[in-house]
Amino acid sequence: MPNTIANDSLLLDIESQTSFPHWLLTPFLIISIMESILGIVGNIFVIIVISCIGKSTTTHVPHNYFILNLALSDLVLCLFTMPLNTYRSLYTYTRFPSTFCKLANSFPAINICVSSLTIVAISIYRYVVICYPHKQFNQTFLTLFIMISIWFLAILAASPLFIYSISTRVYEDFLIDIMVEDQCFNSIRQSCEQKTKDSLQKLYVCHESWPTDISWHFFYTIFIFCLQVILPISIICLTYYQIMVKLQQRMKIELKDLILFLSFFFL
Repeated sequence: MPNTIANDSLLLDIESQTSFPHWLLTPFLIISIMESILGIVGNIFVIIVISCIGKSTTTHVPHNYFILNLALSDLVLCLFTMPLNTYRSLYTYTRFPSTFCKLANSFPAINICVSSLTIVAISIYRYVVICYPHKQFNQTFLTLFIMISIWFLAILAASPLFIYSISTRVYEDFLIDIMVEDQCFNSIRQSCEQKTKDSLQKLYVCHESWPTDISWHFFYTIFIFCLQVILPISIICLTYYQIMVKLQQRMKIELKDLILFLSFFFL
């Protein structure tokens, strides 16, 4: 009987491999669930407000659409990315098919790319509106085209993570046989071997498997860093600097006009 209890407790440890200490599990789950719920409710509210009210202000339609795009990206983050990452943070091993691993690795990259590129689009839009106020273009069509292009580019940029993320078995068959024999050697219960074997065979680990002939992972990391950080910061700094210069020029012109008006009025 003691051997049976020992084997059952060992099997329970195998099935509940977590990367968190037990005292931290409950606070972590509460915070993660609250973040997801608040994010879902808040972004749905933003989408509803912009969809119903934002169309009335036609002069700000592109800006409202870009804010809507940010809300959609955050909604996908709260609905899919955060729950997947929460599960991966809680459990060392996974029991889901390989698609879970691919989505869990690619979704965060998609969300970051969409958010950063949308912020870049907002900065470029503000630059065009302020520096070229009389320029005419089809705002709705161009804005929708930019939004679709942003999502397409983000999915394309994250596709290597989807391709090279795989879920592999933790233990090979011969190791499983050795572990089963060792754990159930003195067990009285006949179901010990089958139960332990089934449990060990269901354990998978999610990781990235890149080609080894060329440092593709290194080049991809540099590309993602440039796309998500260097390029957005550079464009945002450049556009807002140009906006600042343009506004300073307008202020100088308005100040000169005011001085000329006052001099003419008093003289």
